[in-house]
Amino acid sequence: MQTYDDNSLIPPWIKYPRYGPADGFWRQSGESWLKDIWEPFFRSLTDDQQNEYLTAWNVPDEWRRYYFDADFQRWLDHVDDD
Repeated sequence: MQTYDDNSLIPPWIKYPRYGPADGFWRQSGESWLKDIWEPFFRSLTDDQQNEYLTAWNVPDEWRRYYFDADFQRWLDHVDDD
């Protein structure tokens, strides 16, 4: 089992606690960090490692529902395509 320590890339809800997942910050100032740094790191993890990471970093419900819900992400992708 992978453990996450201080050397792990911290998640967006810790790095930028003032901004929720739907905040405009993520389409402006925070977008490059989220898309170019954090997302590639997170996607490089296996499904089990992702779940462990989210648990270890205590992902808030708001982030879990908005950012990590596959159905919601499909809907967002559809809206963005329109």
